[in-house]
Amino acid sequence: MDYKELNEILVEYAEVEKEKIQNATIKTGEISIMRLRNVLIINGKILEEYLEKNLYIATVNGGLAKMSKAWVVAELDKDCVKLAVYAKEGLIKQNISQGVIKLLADALKKEM
Repeated sequence: MDYKELNEILVEYAEVEKEKIQNATIKTGEISIMRLRNVLIINGKILEEYLEKNLYIATVNGGLAKMSKAWVVAELDKDCVKLAVYAKEGLIKQNISQGVIKLLADALKKEM
């Protein structure tokens, strides 16, 4: 699945501004879908799970004091995890989406 499809899933699931979705690919080597699941459970809340597509829709808190919610679509590919992340920013820009991507990247690297 490419980023365009991941972004469409995110737009369909939650009311997000498509142009503000951040995408990332995290090289993970060969990890299992259950390890991805564990990372999302530890760092957020899984909302939907599509095991046949190796796909999760989740929320992960980020920003100052982890008080802002980011919507995440995560797909496990052969040797990487593709992410589509959206977080609504307030008056003070905190780069919540980028922070959540870094948080998940660090957690996934620990799973390798």
